[in-house]
Amino acid sequence: MLVPAALAAAATTSRPSGMRASRWGPWVAAGGACATGIAVAVALAAPSPLSLSIESVHTTGQLATVEQVTLSVTNNTGGGVRPSFTAENGTTITAFWQRESGPAVLGPHQQASYTIVAPSYFAMPSIQSAFQILAFASDPASVSRTTTYLASTWRVTLQPDAINQIVRLGQQILVQASIVNRLDQPVEAAGVPVYLGQIIYAQQGLQYSEAYINNGLEGQTPVEALTDKEGVATFKIRSPVGGSNPIYFEANLVNPAYFYPYGYSPILTVRFGLWATSRSRSANSGAGRRPRHQPPCCCAACGGSATFYSVYSSLASSFGQRCCTCTSPLLRITRPTTSPGS
Repeated sequence: MLVPAALAAAATTSRPSGMRASRWGPWVAAGGACATGIAVAVALAAPSPLSLSIESVHTTGQLATVEQVTLSVTNNTGGGVRPSFTAENGTTITAFWQRESGPAVLGPHQQASYTIVAPSYFAMPSIQSAFQILAFASDPASVSRTTTYLASTWRVTLQPDAINQIVRLGQQILVQASIVNRLDQPVEAAGVPVYLGQIIYAQQGLQYSEAYINNGLEGQTPVEALTDKEGVATFKIRSPVGGSNPIYFEANLVNPAYFYPYGYSPILTVRFGLWATSRSRSANSGAGRRPRHQPPCCCAACGGSATFYSVYSSLASSFGQRCCTCTSPLLRITRPTTSPGS
């Protein structure tokens, strides 16, 4: 496949003065071009030795990348094929992904399921753009690919997108989460769950916030609301405490088939009060500690009071987390209404 390079070199190389041009030059160029055309035609016409399709993906949540892919792979040849997988995101081909499950060599005319994981963060495609999985093989020397996969086509926007004044303690604010497509056009879809989460990004680390969202418990995150016929979900927010740190709100959608979160909205920052009460001073003292009056989280399945979910993922979703007491999967975070022992 060096014929194109040879043709380019021949076309851009000047002839030394005094040297006669060969009468065979035009014929050589024409023959090279013909050979190149034949090679390209054969490559395009040859069937891929492997048929690939993406069955499911696993994302990184708020990082909005794909870190694991499950594939269905079929060998269309009469010999064994050893595939090596990578991801193509736009014009970029990543490092080879690691095979977590699936046969190293796929037998003749066999079908198998493969689970592959990204070797690093830089190899993870974004869920906001389309990507393909490529399978390289040396015997036969070939590249097979999946169809284009787009993990998310919708996202969420919040209105208002900014609140520049301090909100009085106990005062209710109205936030509307609208679904839009990739062109930022409104999507009129009714009954779609939208999840709004809350957290405090303090200088010393993440802290639990204590706002009420709709009919949720104090500090509950995330809280679910369904869209109306115009594709808008409404959240009513108030906070009984204030402090030097604002509360950060972010909304997202969840894929109904594979349960991964996507379509994260821009973050809405709301400052409630300003050290208005002694309660707020108590709630905000001590980096990384819970307010004394706020009970620890508990598992909805077993009631265990361990800290069983990642604080980082609690902003908008606890999907994919498990209780460390009963190992049950958690779809949302709940808190008891009273402190233990009260």
